[in-house]
Amino acid sequence: MPVYRYPNSPLIESVEVTQQPVGYSATIVMHKDAKKQDIEDLRAQLAKSFYTLADTVDGNTALQVRGIKNPDDLFEASGELGLTSETQKETILADKKKPASYGERIRRSSFFLSALLYDLGNIALIISGLVHGRHNPDGKLTSHDKSEIGIGAAFSLGDILMTAYGQDDSSDEFAAANAGLRKHLQKKNIVIPNGDALTPESLYKSGAIEEIHNWLHKNIGRIKCLTEFSGGLLTMYTASKPDNKNQYRFAAGLMLATGWAITFLLDKPRGAEIFNKSPPATLIGKITNNPRAWIARPLALANNAVNIWGAFNPVDGERKRTLHTKGKNDYLLNVGAQSSFLVAHTLFGMSGSKRPAETEDDKRMTADLVLLAANLLAKQPEPIRTAAIKEAAQYVATQLAHVTLNEEKVEKAIIEKVIELNQSSWLNKTLAATVPLRSI
Repeated sequence: MPVYRYPNSPLIESVEVTQQPVGYSATIVMHKDAKKQDIEDLRAQLAKSFYTLADTVDGNTALQVRGIKNPDDLFEASGELGLTSETQKETILADKKKPASYGERIRRSSFFLSALLYDLGNIALIISGLVHGRHNPDGKLTSHDKSEIGIGAAFSLGDILMTAYGQDDSSDEFAAANAGLRKHLQKKNIVIPNGDALTPESLYKSGAIEEIHNWLHKNIGRIKCLTEFSGGLLTMYTASKPDNKNQYRFAAGLMLATGWAITFLLDKPRGAEIFNKSPPATLIGKITNNPRAWIARPLALANNAVNIWGAFNPVDGERKRTLHTKGKNDYLLNVGAQSSFLVAHTLFGMSGSKRPAETEDDKRMTADLVLLAANLLAKQPEPIRTAAIKEAAQYVATQLAHVTLNEEKVEKAIIEKVIELNQSSWLNKTLAATVPLRSI
């Protein structure tokens, strides 16, 4: 990926943009004579759009940026603070990463792709109900038609939100690790105050709209479970009405409601996979670790299969009932909807799987988690910092997945990074006398 060099800039020396498993990251190295306020202004500007961490590179003050969907977004977000294409003087191509396999690319995008297919299925269901009503003898909607429209509308609520919030964000794991580390330290009676200039508060932007946005992004999987559960209950209700009895649809709704209710109780917010230290060995462990694949997916697929059978059943199926009416092909819309849901449920099950261990990605994640811990602790008073470093090292080494360093090496890495941050333009302090050097 490109490295942008700025030989004439008083603030920025270089910017390296690197492609990650999801999105991009950037390392911004500041000029050695850059003013502290200018550095802080750049970080504050970028923190409006991205996740930022204070860092150092070869003794120079640096800024790590995560959560970039497109490299151009980084330049646009910096505004007039010097990080624009007009100030770019040189572009050097860095080593290219080995491209991910087709299957891995599908897995990474499975959540968002499933949302698109859910949307298509919902549209087909709603249109099916409307078309049925138009072809009825009196031209009015029956309870069966209304139920299809209602079910499609119920599913649409969560699926539209999934479409909007379904794209994975490379800062999800940072958000989970940050929250987890704070909770761990709090249990040890070490409280890291919010609002510290070196804490990644850009994840938690102020304001009601930003809070809602963050909450939806974090919990969109659970919202999907609730809407599917509601849709399953509505399916059961409409299929049990005297003028619209349908045993196949009732069974399908029951499976849908049951599967998604259990998945809601077991599903984890985005980024929680960072805590999976090792894959569960037992069947129960695998089920609870990925309820989307082991519970929601099989029952949802069975739901679709039952609905398709209800359409084609030669005894009392929808096709047979409408064979000699104006709407003899209307059932195909319902079949199309269920077929779309079949693929969507398959992809949704894939979205809950843990990413495979990849050596380079593991190294990057370990370094970022060490940097996250150092950002949280660098500005704390010495007694708090000393105790917190050891606890943070224990947490990072033992509780977080893809971290290959042991507790002692993590503690050493955090201490070294804390010293570097305090000797950089971020704080301009020297901690050699206060940091426990025996641990380095």
